[in-house]
Amino acid sequence: MAATTELLAKLFTDATEAAKFADLKDSDFVFDFHNVTPAFGDDGVLIGANIGNWPALKTGNGAMTVGILGPCGLNTPHTHPDATEIQLLLTGGPLLNQMVMENGVRLVQDTVTPGSAMVFPQGSMHFQQSLSCGFSFFVSSFDYYDPGTLQAAQTLAEFDKGVIKATFGQTGVQYWDNIKLPKNVVLGAQSCLDTCGISRDTFNFNETFAEYVLSVQKNGSYIPSLDKVMTSYNVTPVVSTAAVPTAALSSTNRLLASDDSTGNMDIPFSQNPLRPVIFGLSALSAVLLLALIITGIAALRARRSRKAYVSHVPDFHAESRGYPYNTPYDDGVKSGLPRGSSETLTATHS
Repeated sequence: MAATTELLAKLFTDATEAAKFADLKDSDFVFDFHNVTPAFGDDGVLIGANIGNWPALKTGNGAMTVGILGPCGLNTPHTHPDATEIQLLLTGGPLLNQMVMENGVRLVQDTVTPGSAMVFPQGSMHFQQSLSCGFSFFVSSFDYYDPGTLQAAQTLAEFDKGVIKATFGQTGVQYWDNIKLPKNVVLGAQSCLDTCGISRDTFNFNETFAEYVLSVQKNGSYIPSLDKVMTSYNVTPVVSTAAVPTAALSSTNRLLASDDSTGNMDIPFSQNPLRPVIFGLSALSAVLLLALIITGIAALRARRSRKAYVSHVPDFHAESRGYPYNTPYDDGVKSGLPRGSSETLTATHS
C-alpha cells in the first residue's frame, strides 16, 4: 500500500505523459481483480479498480467495477458524483434498473438482459435489481479514474436526527433508531424472494455462492479463474469439495443449479418471474392470428360476391333508348367511328 501511495504521488507530479510511463513497469498496466479485497454485501460482492489501487489509471481516465449479484440481489440506490457509469450484464439477470437524474426529471426504467448495457449519467441516482433466482455477473466502466460512490439511504442515516425528523416526521426518527441499515448489496424485492423461495432470515450469500461454485464444478462447467474463487472471495464451502449430488444441495441452491456454462438457472416455469409476460405475448399472438384468419375469409367472400354480381348484370340495350355510350368495342373498328368516340343512337319506338 505504501508503494502504491508513493507511486501515485509521483504520477500526480509528473509534468508529462512520458514521465508517467517512465515511472511505471509493464506489469503496472495489468490489474488482477483476484488480488483485491472484495466488498461483500448481504447478497452480492463488488470489486472495484480505481486510481486508489491501480495507479496506471493516471495515464488515462477511467475505472471499472466487477459485480456479482446473488438471487434477487439489489445494488441499493446510489450515485457516482464524479463519473458516468456504463454497466454491461454478462450472465444471469435480467436486471431491473431505475434512474432519476435530478428533481423534476422523469424516472427512467429499463430491463437489461445479458449482452446489453445501460448508461447512468454522472450524478444520477440509480439502482440495479436482479430478477433472477441465480447469480448475475456484470462489469461497470467509468469515465473517470475516481468515480466515487454515494449510497442514498446509508448516507442519509448519517445526518442529524433533527434533520431526519424534519424530512420524514417522527416516524422517520423511530425508523432510523430501530434498524441497522444493510450494506450496499442487499436482498431485493420481496416478490422476487417469494418466487425464488428465499427467506431474509436464513439466506447466507457466502454459503449460497460456495454451493453455486461447487454445482458448476460438478456440471463440468467453467468460471474464469474458478480455482481462485473460493480463496479470493473468502468463501468457505458448507459442503464437501467433492462432486456434489443435486440432492445434497440446499433447497435454495436447487433453484440455483447451473444448466450450462453461461450461468443460466433451471427455474420451474411456475416460479419464473417473467411468466405473466410470456402468457401475455402468447395471448396477443393468438389474437393477431385469429384477426388475420378472419380478415382473409372476409376478403375471399367479398371477392366471390363481386364476381357473382358482375356475371348476373342484365344486358342494357343503349341502342333502344338513345343514350350515348362508349364501350371497349368503340375502337374505331367494330363501330366504324373514330377511336374513343361515342355516338347517340335514336331509337324508333312503336
